[in-house]
Amino acid sequence: MAYCSKCKEEFPDGTFCPACGVSDIETAAPPASDPGSKNFFTSLFDFDIKEMITPNVIRVVFILGVVGIGLAALAIIISSLGAALGPYNNWENFVAALIFAPLGALILIILFRIYLEIILLLFYIYDEVKDIKKNINR
Repeated sequence: MAYCSKCKEEFPDGTFCPACGVSDIETAAPPASDPGSKNFFTSLFDFDIKEMITPNVIRVVFILGVVGIGLAALAIIISSLGAALGPYNNWENFVAALIFAPLGALILIILFRIYLEIILLLFYIYDEVKDIKKNINR
């Protein structure tokens, strides 16, 4: 089995790694998982805070955020429909809500995703700095 020397991804049939573009290959097995890595609950109750749990939780937060934003947009559309069918007979607000609620939801989801990616980027920077420090101390 061939693996990329840079990102350790498995090479399919080809001459370069599709993940990172490197043309270097290793025929050795991929690196074993870190024996010091902990599961989520062990990391959660690690009072020394040596393991970060935010990168693991951030996917769930994104899914909950998308569901919440979608439900809010749906609630806006339904409430404007209620106002249009009710005694106010306000169809202009319903049409506006039908157009702008999904558009606003899409913009909010994009901004929420960017915000979470910035947070995740800080953790990736932390991991890289930790690796650099470990390599310097060798």
